[in-house]
Amino acid sequence: MQAGTGHTVWRGAAIAMLVGSSLTQELPAADIDWIGGFNDSWQQVFNWDPFGFPFSIRRVPGDGDRAIVNPAFPDTVRLYADTDPVNGVAISGDVLVATNGYKLTVDDHGNGLITVTGNGNGAALAVGAVQADNSAIALDADNVTVGFDASLAVLGAATIDGDLRVESTGTVLVRHTGSFSFGSLTVARLLLAPTLFSSGEVMVEGPFAMFHSTGATLNTIGSFGSATFSTVAAATSRFDGALRIGGLAGDPRFVVLGGGEVIAQSIHLGGSSAATDATILVSGSDSTITQLGAATLTVGGAAGSGSATLTVQNRGLVRPGTGLTTIAETGVVALVSIGVEGGTFLPGGNVLVDGGRLNESAQSDFALAPGAVLTARGGATVGLGNAFGVNDGSALHVSDSVLIVDDPLSTTVLTVGDGSAGAVTADGPTTLFEALGRVIVGDNGGDGTLRAANGAALAVRGLDMAPFPDAGTQAVVAVESGASLNIQAITRITGSGTNSTARLAIDGAGSKVRLGAGALFAVGPGSLTGGSGRVEVTNGAVLELPAGAGEFAINELGAVLIEAATVQMAGSAGFSNRGQLHLGPSGTLLLSNGADFTNDGGTVSGVGVIDLGGGEFFNHGGVVAPGASAGDLTLFHGDLVADADSLFDVELGGTAGGQFDRLSIEGQIGLAGTLRITLIDSFLPALGDTFDIITAHAIVGAFDTVICLQCTGRAFSVVTGSDRISLAVSAVPLPASVWLLLTATAVLVLRSRDVAGSCA
Repeated sequence: MQAGTGHTVWRGAAIAMLVGSSLTQELPAADIDWIGGFNDSWQQVFNWDPFGFPFSIRRVPGDGDRAIVNPAFPDTVRLYADTDPVNGVAISGDVLVATNGYKLTVDDHGNGLITVTGNGNGAALAVGAVQADNSAIALDADNVTVGFDASLAVLGAATIDGDLRVESTGTVLVRHTGSFSFGSLTVARLLLAPTLFSSGEVMVEGPFAMFHSTGATLNTIGSFGSATFSTVAAATSRFDGALRIGGLAGDPRFVVLGGGEVIAQSIHLGGSSAATDATILVSGSDSTITQLGAATLTVGGAAGSGSATLTVQNRGLVRPGTGLTTIAETGVVALVSIGVEGGTFLPGGNVLVDGGRLNESAQSDFALAPGAVLTARGGATVGLGNAFGVNDGSALHVSDSVLIVDDPLSTTVLTVGDGSAGAVTADGPTTLFEALGRVIVGDNGGDGTLRAANGAALAVRGLDMAPFPDAGTQAVVAVESGASLNIQAITRITGSGTNSTARLAIDGAGSKVRLGAGALFAVGPGSLTGGSGRVEVTNGAVLELPAGAGEFAINELGAVLIEAATVQMAGSAGFSNRGQLHLGPSGTLLLSNGADFTNDGGTVSGVGVIDLGGGEFFNHGGVVAPGASAGDLTLFHGDLVADADSLFDVELGGTAGGQFDRLSIEGQIGLAGTLRITLIDSFLPALGDTFDIITAHAIVGAFDTVICLQCTGRAFSVVTGSDRISLAVSAVPLPASVWLLLTATAVLVLRSRDVAGSCA
């Protein structure tokens, strides 16, 4: 080495005084220039040069010195012993400095610096394993900068207590090459491409190779350039501080391949300039990124910032932390299949797709953590290529965005509330939610909710609500505030299982549920299971089964309410009721295309309108009960035919219109079965009061039986006219003892049609 600054000029007798002296131990700290020859040793010592002018003092760099290795010709410098601590090392030109089995120490109380800059001729620092102990530290430095046309190769163990800066075209390689070389690099902070137009690279390669950033400060990759950080071939990289990939310029890449593993805190992927394009690629079996604790993951930024893409493919795995995962407007998370192998993305916390895109291939896997919420808003697009579950207290919110769920290998593509709580909400006039398969809401004793509101559009292939006999299952589907739900195939609002309920609520003007061709619509479990199914169509909403749709069936323990709303049944398969149909004020059931209404043991009640559309109403052992307490029920465009097991239920609460029940039929009525009369609201009709309980175009037949409940002290005559059936209050001809007996039995049989009968 040759003294740079601190040269000393020796003249005359002073030369003789230097011969054999030990001035190398006494000279002050200096910049020590390397001027040796090829394959020189760091430990070479020449005390003086009698031919130089001024005379040059040569020495091994020691404590306080800075070694400047920049030979005029290609050179290799090797350590043959551990070095004394130096304040800095500057490596440049065509030179390789190798630790050669020993330790290089650069320590200036935290300010020491190694710079490696090739200047177009290449420069390198190679850190090998310590010969005596291959796990020992072979490089201990405060800070390291690897610049233009330069490289740092870590084949042993190296520690950088401060920053590792990789600038320009600098490269860093951490590699495991064999049993004596483990390739471990520990730094406090990584700054990869921190300067403009950088294209630096860090590669961590091979089993047992390890990169570890231990500081709590931010690590950056590609702040100003197109840098690449790779963890490959079963190597491991760990970041204890946050990591940002992307900046003002360049297209940085973060790559995990071949079983590489990355353990990280919060990660931000994406540049602040529109000119940037930042990417993370995780590919190959056992290739993983795992974030720790409450770490966050952010992919992309607001409009005008750079694009950012996280790709997980070919059995790669990304596990974000329990903090928020954000896919912003310029961000994409893509789970890609190569052949039959996809990628896996398993966030530990909430996921916000804020204008960005989340795409999952059919062979990939995306799932929410228990209790987590996936929110898609602001024009986001979410495409899920596998069956998706919203369970374990998780939730899915879609607002003015697009979400599509599909699974070519499964008929069921979405479950909500399977064995636990789960909720899905679609909101906003530009929201499109499509499930290209069956959706199950409520299963296995769970509590599921699917809600569409404020103009959102939902489309599913089929819908099952609490379909299985599991006790305590709760299922709610709500379509409200102008939203729509299109169902292509079978729809079952079942509520099977003890204490299970299924409820479809369609509410508000513009709110609509529409079934597809051939679709069956069934309400209720159909057996005495202890559960129930219910449909409510209210306040201007519409439930539509168009032409070609299948049967509308209300099963046992099923109920349908239509109030200030419309149910349109245009399929020819017909409407059957074994449960309860209630029409509230302004409620309309509209049948067409020859569909018939069969009341097969069910109950039809209310004050609305049933438009038969030319079909017939068959009352087979069912109950027709006009009124809601008391009121008018109307049948348009069709006939009513009752059998001997049917029941016509009439309540009388006054003589004015709306105070007693009345059935109006535009067509013909064929009477049979039982008439049951009940007095309500403490009403006692006066002798001579009459009540037109049925009006029709024509009347055929008569009631087989008349029953009067709560009629103490009153008797009724049933009068059948050509277009109406009336009840008239008549005297009570029986003594009190007989009256009491009849009241107890509450039965009087009338078998005359045109002759007035009495009922007490």
